[in-house]
Amino acid sequence: MKKRIKGNYMPDKKIFKEYILRSFLGQGAFGRVYLVENDIGLSFALKVLEKNVQVEKRGVESVMRIQSNRLVSIQDYGKTTDDEDCILMEYLPASLEDILAERPINELTAFKYFIEILLGLKVLERNNILHRDIKPANLFVLEDIIKIGDFGTARYISGESSSKTSGVGTLHYMAPEAFHNKYGFAADRWSAAVVYYRMLTGTLVFQGDDPAGIMGSIVEGKIDTDLLSYNYRPFFGKCFQKDPEKRYQSIDAMMKAAKNIRKSPEIQNQIREKKLKPVTQQKTKYKLRDKPIRAPNEKFYKILGLHSNLRPLGYIKNDFKDNKNNTVTDRATGLIWQKSGSDTYIDYKAAQEYIQQLNRRRFAGYNNWRMPTVEELISLLEQEKQSNNLYVSSLFDKKQLWCWSSDKRSLSAAWHVQFDRGYFHYFEEKCYVRAVRSLPF
Repeated sequence: MKKRIKGNYMPDKKIFKEYILRSFLGQGAFGRVYLVENDIGLSFALKVLEKNVQVEKRGVESVMRIQSNRLVSIQDYGKTTDDEDCILMEYLPASLEDILAERPINELTAFKYFIEILLGLKVLERNNILHRDIKPANLFVLEDIIKIGDFGTARYISGESSSKTSGVGTLHYMAPEAFHNKYGFAADRWSAAVVYYRMLTGTLVFQGDDPAGIMGSIVEGKIDTDLLSYNYRPFFGKCFQKDPEKRYQSIDAMMKAAKNIRKSPEIQNQIREKKLKPVTQQKTKYKLRDKPIRAPNEKFYKILGLHSNLRPLGYIKNDFKDNKNNTVTDRATGLIWQKSGSDTYIDYKAAQEYIQQLNRRRFAGYNNWRMPTVEELISLLEQEKQSNNLYVSSLFDKKQLWCWSSDKRSLSAAWHVQFDRGYFHYFEEKCYVRAVRSLPF
């Protein structure tokens, strides 16, 4: 007997008009999304609304009349078989958020995607539609095209700005004027620039320890240009001016400025030499092994180049940046670390499950966390004890005295690094775990 799908609907039964329910796709802030098929087998996404129903329907009605391949098309809306409000949309399986979480993208792809996002915004602006929630999760990738979707927050405005527009959106991507409930198309352009910055650097431009801290960073903070090459700094400096009047005043102006970066001698040389790399790589000094291996003592010591006391022959000069979201970026190695880790010491299987749990709940906004290799863990070691009485920077939580690596000594033993003693060893029982992920390369 088939089980009901979330929302109390039966699979392979009609859920809306002639559309057959196939599977549950996910839960959003305002509703559930299902995969459905029509009577000839074409797939669509059906969003069943749970909150802000009238607001979402108004946004959809504003967009339905627009015919453009830059926007996720809205097919229909009405009531499900269970009398819930729903919206039938074009089905696109891959969002930009999915892609960024799974793998890094190179600089050329980031540029192409950014131009695609701006072209979509241009369509909306031409029709006097303000989206108000531009972010990777609402941008859908179809081959080389980016389509803007999720119009629940969209609204029609009569001019460049509106005094009646309320502050909605996703915090990290919101423009400073959005917090004052008076904003317009410049806010969507700001959000697009935040997406571009994230594609290039692998991190969000405005961060904080909590919502108030993030908001403060957006309203008053300066952008971190360290992860950007010189060519990009003037562009993002203008994109993130607090006063909308000091930013690019049109989509065309933004596109022209972005394209001019591509024409700079430095970028052109990279293209000619087929060495186009993400901006972040220019700051990286050390490339560390990220794939786990299994090796006995002698081979492992040789691979790592260690003293007989299991300490490194040399120490990396780290370049740490506290991301204010319980993570630390080491710009010297291109790695992003948890500041803390597991609350208790756990066995190896539990450590692997801990990593999976981080990815399921998208810790710090990502689902590509992994267990570090010994080589990566050793890169954190300091030659002398720090103020936390450990051989690791005091930026990190001192609770994790020793941490599992992904490298194995045998089937039953894994290598680990001891931050309380400053060396590495192998273990068969329990350790803490600190997750890592790589910046885009």
